[in-house]
Amino acid sequence: MKHKMFIVLKHEFLKEVRSKGYLIMTLIAPLILTALGLLPALITSLNLSETSTIAVIDETGHFATHLAQSSKNEKMTFEFVSTPTTSTAIDSLRSLVEEKKLDGYIRIPKNAISDNGSKIVIGLRNTSDFDSRREIANSLEGIVLNERLANHGISSSLIDSLSPENSIEVLKVTSKQETEDSGIGFVAGYITGFILYLSLLIHGSLMMQSVIEEKNTRVIELIISSIRPRDLMLGKIFGVCLAGMLQIAVWALMFAMLSFLALPAIATSIGPSLAAIITPESLVYFVLYFVGGFLIYATLYATIGAMVEQASDAQSLAMPITFLIVIAIISMTSVIQNPSTTASVILSMIPFFSPILMMGRIYSETPPFWQIALSFVLMGLTFFFISSIASKIYRTGILMYGKKFSFKEAFKWVKYS
Repeated sequence: MKHKMFIVLKHEFLKEVRSKGYLIMTLIAPLILTALGLLPALITSLNLSETSTIAVIDETGHFATHLAQSSKNEKMTFEFVSTPTTSTAIDSLRSLVEEKKLDGYIRIPKNAISDNGSKIVIGLRNTSDFDSRREIANSLEGIVLNERLANHGISSSLIDSLSPENSIEVLKVTSKQETEDSGIGFVAGYITGFILYLSLLIHGSLMMQSVIEEKNTRVIELIISSIRPRDLMLGKIFGVCLAGMLQIAVWALMFAMLSFLALPAIATSIGPSLAAIITPESLVYFVLYFVGGFLIYATLYATIGAMVEQASDAQSLAMPITFLIVIAIISMTSVIQNPSTTASVILSMIPFFSPILMMGRIYSETPPFWQIALSFVLMGLTFFFISSIASKIYRTGILMYGKKFSFKEAFKWVKYS
């Protein structure tokens, strides 16, 4: 029987990897995802090459030099207007902004430095550019602070010497070493979780569709006469699992080539921290969690496929399974940011969530080994329990035609098998 299960495994693997959809997802999808990831950066770099012009009415006479200095190597230039602040002058600036001859204006009242209640007005055509808004506001606030300190006898040289700029370094502390971390752990954890999320969802659905197709074409009746239903189900699951692992291996290889060959600038900027995060140990964990998660979800999806005859019925029954995967990916951000809280530990221990959430914890703050080992044990026990029930439903369901599925009927299949 084990030999026959291997034959099914080989057949499912070859059928999967030879399909057009598999080839498209394996070879083209990474390129599309890479392009989508690089496109925002490209657009941002193009936007940064354009300069914004801001008109400044400075009634104090103290901001011109400071603003000019703060705008060096920035995407904004300031044009200082000597016209007194009148309603006519403001209307004129508004018109220039509306005509897109200016990107905005700043009105600095005469008592901006001496009076805390005085307001500096910033008028922008595009208030959705949060970076520009924050940059202008920070520059103006810094100038006001420095001028007020100067009025109290504190020199600008003393202010500069007291500035803590570039005096803080953030390091990631592990049991082995301290390494510089620019937040790549969060990125690696989230990308890994998202890859697992897509793989479980896509290959689980393909598994369900394959069972429904074989059931409707009555091919299953011929196959089941020479192999036990449980071996058939497990052979299909392991075959598709191997195909999924091959697909992820190709994705990882393509990503490595794009990152370290085609994108040397990115590799230079994140290389050291990335190497510290993505270790052989973490890759082993990834493979094990992929296999564990796939076996659980593929078994559930295969069971759904055996219970129905139409794909439309399967989608509604599969919603609770899909919902479990969605819960895991929704919880990912919170778990990565707070990996050691009680809620994060409990969620990552639940077998249905472990493949995604535990990988996020490993990349952000590696949990104690006993937690990782316990999650593997719980996933193994869950798969054993689910597969034992699923095989009973599968054995009866794949040969059941013309009868509307009900959970009451499925319970009878399990009870009397």
